[in-house]
Amino acid sequence: MIGKRVGENLKKVRIEKNMTLDNVAEMTDVSKPTLHNIETGKTSPSIDNLWKISSGLGIPINYFFSKAGIDFELVKQSDLHPIATENIGVTIQATFNTSVNDNFEIFKISLSGQAERYSEPHVDNTIEMLIVARGALTIVVNDESHTIQAGELAKFDAQVGHRYINQEADDCEFYCIMLYDNTR
Repeated sequence: MIGKRVGENLKKVRIEKNMTLDNVAEMTDVSKPTLHNIETGKTSPSIDNLWKISSGLGIPINYFFSKAGIDFELVKQSDLHPIATENIGVTIQATFNTSVNDNFEIFKISLSGQAERYSEPHVDNTIEMLIVARGALTIVVNDESHTIQAGELAKFDAQVGHRYINQEADDCEFYCIMLYDNTR
């Protein structure tokens, strides 16, 4: 279901911007066949491709998960939407079915022992906040390492590439809140 919504919203933004699949492929560094398969719902995009598309088109990644008319939403564990990733030991789940006008999104991320994930720079004026629920998370931003323990929070400018690392043997679980500039 989530792949279908992502595909529909990708096609919608492409048409609104009066772009062809070739244009989008050139701007995002995601192949035309991959974009076509996403738009038609044949495949669900990986988180890495979603970040490339989001950055290339200059729109928040939450746009792809959005739907109109949300007044109240309760998210249970069974409601979380998994997003494919190529990183072994990394699980990323979208939380809310955000609306197009939201300027935030929240992901639940789990790193098994010794797992890590690199995140490309996000769209301009994006702030990322992390809330560690379990374990310890090391985040590397601008070549500086910071360790965040369970119950601690951190925030940083996400316009630069950054790395999430679990240096422990036990799993680490955290929530990643992306705040986007809504003045665009």
